[in-house]
Amino acid sequence: MTPLELADHLEARGFRLSVQDGHLIIAPASRLLDADRALILQHRDTLVALLTNDYSTLPDGWHRSPGLPSRVVRIQGGHLFDSVCFESEAAASDFLERLRQGEHPEEAMRNAGRTHPTLKAA
Repeated sequence: MTPLELADHLEARGFRLSVQDGHLIIAPASRLLDADRALILQHRDTLVALLTNDYSTLPDGWHRSPGLPSRVVRIQGGHLFDSVCFESEAAASDFLERLRQGEHPEEAMRNAGRTHPTLKAA
């Protein structure tokens, strides 16, 4: 499993992935299986790099997450504000297209086959 597949796999199972002070945080950690922990250790550095993308150059709004094609991020003031993981890259693309057509984000998520929220940061 690649680091991207691992991140998507964990998020699809309801885990939240984030980085705080350079440390990878996966919650709830109590639900991680031994196999998950082994893969996380194997791919830790890449996961940290994927999760700490520099969003400062992106304008406010929804964008495809760099490095995770099935994830869409919402940027506000150059910072990650919200992130949504979809079952596929196609569903993420559909979501972004629905937003461009003026659909409300919550409706666009439902219509694009949204699986679950992944991260909320202020």
